[in-house]
Amino acid sequence: MSTALLVSLVLAVAVAVHVVTGSGFGLIAAPLLLALDPELVPVPLLLVSLLVMAAVGGRDRAGLRHLDLWPAALAAVPAAVAALWVAPHLGRQTTAVVVGAAVVMAVVAALRGWRVPAGRWPLVVAGGFAGALSTLAATPGPPIVVAYRASDPVRLRANLCLFFLVTCAVSLGTLAVAGDLSVHALGETARLLPGVLLGLALGPAVRRRVPATAVRPVALWLCLAAGLALLSTAGT
Repeated sequence: MSTALLVSLVLAVAVAVHVVTGSGFGLIAAPLLLALDPELVPVPLLLVSLLVMAAVGGRDRAGLRHLDLWPAALAAVPAAVAALWVAPHLGRQTTAVVVGAAVVMAVVAALRGWRVPAGRWPLVVAGGFAGALSTLAATPGPPIVVAYRASDPVRLRANLCLFFLVTCAVSLGTLAVAGDLSVHALGETARLLPGVLLGLALGPAVRRRVPATAVRPVALWLCLAAGLALLSTAGT
């Protein structure tokens, strides 16, 4: 199977999962694209992320009657900028180990029933970690998925998509200032569009078959997979 076809399949699955849960696009796509073609992460993946977040969030815009994640979004902005300067000092492997271990521990705790206290400050902390992860690996999902809960799936998906839209835009702006938003990276983005469009077409049919009560557990298991994937890449 060609790399181009594999890339399209990865993107289609990642988008379909995101349509169902409001998260999962970067969680699935980033580790697999790094393995298939590292040039597709982070800039091309962040660029198509804007399209995915806008499309999925637009379908669930009724859930934005309550803007739950504004404290997290405010915290994500400086964290996304700071991550650009911290990453070279840590090195890629060290960053993968630290981030991967933190994600795995947080998700395991959540799956075992530990609940992040509701309130503004837990969301601020989660937003900061998410902003940093967005710049480092186009994967802002795990901290905010663990910290944020909403009983209404539409409200959950809408708020997550809006938050991810903000973090992706901030990270892209940061990378552009750093000179990483090149013409080559923009060209590579075109390779991701067929899979994204296929996922957006198939996602609603998949969502109709997933019970509302399964949305958050599915998102948490995806976060765990992302953390383990980050740890695995640290050894390569």
